[in-house]
Amino acid sequence: MEKKTIGKFIAVLRKANGMTQKDLADRLFVSDKTVSRWERDECDPDLSLIPAIAELFGITTDELLRGERNSLEATITEEPKPSAKSDKQFKTMLRARVRKYKNLSLISFGLIFAGLITAIICHNVFHKAILAICLTTLFILSGAISQYIFGANAFIPKDEDDDAYEQQINQANTTITKIATTIYFFAITVFAFCFPLAFSPKRTSVDINGNYVHHYYHSGDNWLNWGLFCVIIGLTVCGLAYLLFIKPRLINKSMITVPRNKENLIKYRRKLLGIITAISCGILLILIASAFILTQIGPMPFVHKETYESLDEFKNAMIEDQQEFLEEYRNLHYIDKDGNTVYMYSDTPDDFMLKQKTLTDFSGNTILEYSYNSTLYKDISFSNKDGRTPVTVIKNDEYNNVRSNLNYILQAIVILIVLDVGISIIIFFTKAYGKKSKKI
Repeated sequence: MEKKTIGKFIAVLRKANGMTQKDLADRLFVSDKTVSRWERDECDPDLSLIPAIAELFGITTDELLRGERNSLEATITEEPKPSAKSDKQFKTMLRARVRKYKNLSLISFGLIFAGLITAIICHNVFHKAILAICLTTLFILSGAISQYIFGANAFIPKDEDDDAYEQQINQANTTITKIATTIYFFAITVFAFCFPLAFSPKRTSVDINGNYVHHYYHSGDNWLNWGLFCVIIGLTVCGLAYLLFIKPRLINKSMITVPRNKENLIKYRRKLLGIITAISCGILLILIASAFILTQIGPMPFVHKETYESLDEFKNAMIEDQQEFLEEYRNLHYIDKDGNTVYMYSDTPDDFMLKQKTLTDFSGNTILEYSYNSTLYKDISFSNKDGRTPVTVIKNDEYNNVRSNLNYILQAIVILIVLDVGISIIIFFTKAYGKKSKKI
């Protein structure tokens, strides 16, 4: 007579209820290999699982331990229904599974945070910015990969033929997905903050005798500013991508559960966000492209240039400019404590700020000798045609005025960018959470 065992009894009950080993394993939160070992009598179920297995098949724990029951036909013909006790045990196992996932997520969080600490130490202590970004990236990738593995193992597949625990499973999967999303956004934040270190300039350290000592990478005091800027940009872009593209896919795959009465509202908000984002990004691209073009071409194309057709005309103009400058220079003064006017440069020679320059032709013959004042002129260019004329002169005053106006334009563009983002956010929240959204 064949010996009755728990494993063989579980196999009979499972097959009688049309369940595969994987179906049973998913309900008990174990692997299908574990169920297979039970049924081959290689091992017995853990004592903590005995009540759950008994409740799942609608039998008593005594019958399960004995490996038989008197009314096996009832078990075969009737589909087991979860009792209050089995429902409580299922919820307990579900909470334990989610709690285990939360504890494992701390490992991923710790790896990513360790990457941030490593970047700070490598940059501020050892002055190795490139090493800092490399090690930080390694830590961040380790944290993100481990989080993916933890999430894949913790995610609970849903049985379409069994709606008994559908709500609890959906809630648990939603919690798991939200925790994973939080960890991934934390990884993006740390990487974006450390990203400017990849562009740190190379510096050389020398001793007092001018000998080479060592070289290091250092980003200066702007790492915090640039890091925060990259964090804002990174979170904004990734947040929009998540809301517009990633979250809908997670909802379609049942990794995030949305109440049915809010499905239309979520679709409306996503559509509204897409429209506002498209318009805002279009404006941003125009503003950023304008700022980039202005910074690339610089003030020179907009500066007024004085052109002299002959060298004598050029020389006379320079003499007049320098006389006016020296007159203003000598008139610089201040009032002392006794109320007397004190001129600062009254005894300075006239040629104090002048440099003698010589213009020669292609044969080396002197064409023109003139005094050049670097304070007055930004650029003087001679033509290579017709005896190096005409002469084009750009004065520093003209150049500085145009550069100042260009800086004002760039500042205005930055303000417009901030206003564009701010107005877009205000419009979205006003429309998405206003009175109209409550009627959807």
